[in-house]
Amino acid sequence: MKTLIYLSIFISFIASANNALHATFITHAKQPNLSAVKINWSNPANKKASMYRSTFEAELAMAKNGQKHLLGQRYVMINPGCGSECQVIGYFDVITGNAYISEVSSLYEIAYRANSTLLVVNPPESIEAVFGNEGHPSYVKTEYYQIKTDGTMVPVQ
Repeated sequence: MKTLIYLSIFISFIASANNALHATFITHAKQPNLSAVKINWSNPANKKASMYRSTFEAELAMAKNGQKHLLGQRYVMINPGCGSECQVIGYFDVITGNAYISEVSSLYEIAYRANSTLLVVNPPESIEAVFGNEGHPSYVKTEYYQIKTDGTMVPVQ
């Protein structure tokens, strides 16, 4: 019983820390009209991203239908698998038409919010869902990044 109480307190602490971190990267941008947005596949900068063209197009369609929110009201996120315990992180800028594939990958999931430019890679709740309260391997860690308006993804300390 004590373990359960301590675990719920720990999860609450992590959730409030994540909320505070997201608050640091709040954006007041309004979601743009997505009806005419297209990915500019002829742009050489999008060459690496074009390997995931169908995933980008499907996720953009979901955003246009209101089934998916944008990171910071600007980026359509993708996270397709690239092998066992590997997921590519990609994002499409609805303002510039550029698609990006990050050098960073996730093991389990990514998390983000419409009103924040913060990207959480391997969120604590995903790690706990996989490993429970048994602990997890040292290579499994939560990482935080900000996606800036120029499309760069920078680590947050």
